[in-house]
Amino acid sequence: MKKIFNPCLQQIQALMHDQISRARMKNVEVDKVVLVGGFADSEALQRALKAEIIRINDSHGSSVKLILVQKG
Repeated sequence: MKKIFNPCLQQIQALMHDQISRARMKNVEVDKVVLVGGFADSEALQRALKAEIIRINDSHGSSVKLILVQKG
């Protein structure tokens, strides 16, 4: 199963990283990433994005947080 989903998770991580980097280049500070939608319930996606945010924070000295929206 990992072989099937890992490329998708890695692409989502790269997309988030790219968006945060683009914002930073425009002097826009990103302090939160909000995860919503059906795939947001995926524990694998949550873990992957949390790991990427840790890497971003460590490399840039930032404090971006991942916000998970609970189903209401």
